[in-house]
Amino acid sequence: MRAGRSGPATRTCRQACALLPIVVEATMPKGKHLKGVSEAEQRQYEHILKDARKSGRYGSRAKEVAARTVLKRHKVKGHRRGQ
Repeated sequence: MRAGRSGPATRTCRQACALLPIVVEATMPKGKHLKGVSEAEQRQYEHILKDARKSGRYGSRAKEVAARTVLKRHKVKGHRRGQ
C-alpha cells in the first residue's frame, strides 16, 4: 500500500476484513480419542476428561491425565493396545 494511490490497494484492514467470508467454527465430531481401546474405554476417557476439566485440578494436562488413566487400566486388565 503506497501513500497517495487510490483503488483497492488503499483499503484499510477493517474494510478488507469486511469483504472476507464469515467462517463459523464447527465443533469436532465425537470420535475416537484413544487408538486401540474399546468403546467403553472411550466413554471412560470422556468421563475422566470432563471431571478433570470441571475440577480444574490438572489444568492444560487434563487430556493427558485422562488418556494415561484409561491406558493404565487397559493394561492392568491384561490387554495390549488394539485389543
